[in-house]
Amino acid sequence: YTFFFYSNEVLVEISQNVRSMMEELWLNWSHLGVDDNTKVNNITKLVQIEKELHRDVISETRQKLKTMQGQVDKLKEETEELSRCLSVDITILDFKEDMMLVEYKRELEEQIAGYREQVEQRRMKMERLLEWQRDLADKLGVTIQELQEVPLPAEEELDKLKEHLEMLQAERDKRAEIFLNIQVEIKDIMDKLRIKPQNKFEHIVTSSLSVDFKVTDLNMDRLAKLQQDLQEKYEQTNNRVLELRERLTKLWECLDEDQIYRENFLHAHPGCHPQTEAAIKDEIKRCDQIKRQKIQVFVANVRTKIKLMWDSVMYSSREREEFVHYYQDIFTEDTLTLHELYLEKITKYYNDHKHIFELVVTRKNLWLKMTELEARATEPGRYHNRGGQLLREEKERKAIASNLPKIEAQIRELVSDYEAKTGNIFTVDGKPLLQLMEDEWETRKAERHNKLSARKQALTPTTPLFRSLATSPLGKRNRTAAGLAATAERNRPPSKRQLITGSATKAVTTFTNNLSALKRSAITTVKRRISGRLAARAVAEGKDAKRKLDYGGELRKTPKVNGSILKHKRTVSNKIIIISLFSSTVGHRPPNSVLSSKVYAQVLSGYRI
Repeated sequence: YTFFFYSNEVLVEISQNVRSMMEELWLNWSHLGVDDNTKVNNITKLVQIEKELHRDVISETRQKLKTMQGQVDKLKEETEELSRCLSVDITILDFKEDMMLVEYKRELEEQIAGYREQVEQRRMKMERLLEWQRDLADKLGVTIQELQEVPLPAEEELDKLKEHLEMLQAERDKRAEIFLNIQVEIKDIMDKLRIKPQNKFEHIVTSSLSVDFKVTDLNMDRLAKLQQDLQEKYEQTNNRVLELRERLTKLWECLDEDQIYRENFLHAHPGCHPQTEAAIKDEIKRCDQIKRQKIQVFVANVRTKIKLMWDSVMYSSREREEFVHYYQDIFTEDTLTLHELYLEKITKYYNDHKHIFELVVTRKNLWLKMTELEARATEPGRYHNRGGQLLREEKERKAIASNLPKIEAQIRELVSDYEAKTGNIFTVDGKPLLQLMEDEWETRKAERHNKLSARKQALTPTTPLFRSLATSPLGKRNRTAAGLAATAERNRPPSKRQLITGSATKAVTTFTNNLSALKRSAITTVKRRISGRLAARAVAEGKDAKRKLDYGGELRKTPKVNGSILKHKRTVSNKIIIISLFSSTVGHRPPNSVLSSKVYAQVLSGYRI
């Protein structure tokens, strides 16, 4: 209704305008003198122009409508494409009869706007991942994982690709770090050897940044191989230079070269590069030439070192004589070489088993000290003016008794290991070490047994004329005059011991004067037995027997009494005096002392105070 109402008004207006225009044109043409045929022709042309104008307007409108229809068709196609890319089902809207084309187009655009955004985001994500993958593939040399654009990969597939690329990135970073470390080592070795890159790959390794170096499997293998080759070359060169330096040092020592010259040479030729190696070789040639000129002096020096090393490894005379060149008066370069090789051999033998030799020396020192202490134990005057010497000797005995078995156990273990590994017997002074230790213990045991037998034989009586001379433990001890003197010497109080009597002499005098003349004591019993034995010996020899002790004679004296210190009563203080006096002889007596604990008890009970 609106269209028809509006169109009628337009038609009326257009008709009026056309009519008014044609009337005005007709009048104007008449004034201009245009004939009627021309006027009709002009009116016909105007009608044709009007038709063409309407036709153009309609054509243009139809063209725009067609364009919009094409846009609608493209929207439908895009909807189908989005459906395929996203792998989702998108329903295309239907065109209704009462719907304008522009509205239909707008609804289609609104429908696919969300899907279009999803496709755009997924496609951008895929492109970033593909770019990342291409970079890693170039650096690592791995195969690229292709992705199709239609349909686009799902989000799960893109996430898996991302995780895979993250693993590749971690591997690339790890290899890049390895490359940096190896690059530093390679540069350092090249600097030490003073060499430069020899090929393109070495140039790339020494000059590339970690981000630029392609850490492919092939390049990493070549890099490791290059590092290994350079390291081996450096070690070989370094070993050669070290051997040359050691050889040069020995030559310098043989030649007694000036220390300042040595230091200047070493300072001028540091490291282990070829230039240093060549310089050391030249110096060795110079020293060898001087050495050949003074060969006899060098042989003598090496022989001195060999002799010292013989002493260290404890070689016997036979083992030393095996090196016959040592005793020859031949001084040539070959002789010197043989001596040096032999010295190197025994030096290596000593260094390889140095711990065993040190233990043997330690055991030898302990053994000598033990023998020395045993000899001191039998000295008659060992209790005189000792000044703490007995205590020190006792500590030394305990230390030896504790350490000697441990050291011998270590020696046995080390020697057993040596003999098991080498199949050779470890010798000292040409004798098996283990057998040597056993022989020393057996010899010591035999010597002690012989001494004990000799002591017992000396104590055995030669004649039984008057009485048995070995009927009591005390009687079995040494009864000779020398033994009696030694006994009296041992029983004498030490001069450095502070006694309550004021002096040792006064103590002995006081003790002797308070003895009962008729009371038997340990000392008088010993003297009586010795006197009887001497009398028996005199009778056997046909001489007059004379008793040293005669208690029934007229010259018997009454014992003196020192009233200032000792009393006739057996008080506690007097017992302390006796114990103090005898502690120096009995309490600290050696194992072979005359006074035993039994005698000590007799003395305490027998003396009258």
